Amino acid sequence: MIMGTLLTQAIFVAAELGIADLVKSGARTASEIAKQVDASADALQRILRALASVGVFRETADGRFEQTPMSECLRSDMHGSIRDWARVAGANRQ
Repeated sequence: MIMGTLLTQAIFVAAELGIADLVKSGARTASEIAKQVDASADALQRILRALASVGVFRETADGRFEQTPMSECLRSDMHGSIRDWARVAGANRQ
């Protein structure tokens, strides 16, 4: 439960950067995603791994990250998306 705040922040970062939208068409490496969102590849790798550990994204054997049913909820084009709510929840913790 101590890690709850960190998980909220990781979800916030994914929602803020639109990562679920970027991987909807296929798995990508943290480096590929980082280039698209102008972020640190190393930091993004750690965030994506943390999120993969709880099922928000899935890390493939070759180190790419792909969509899961949980991350689909963070897509901006999904009916019932919680992306905006995740952004608000995370922003309140900063």
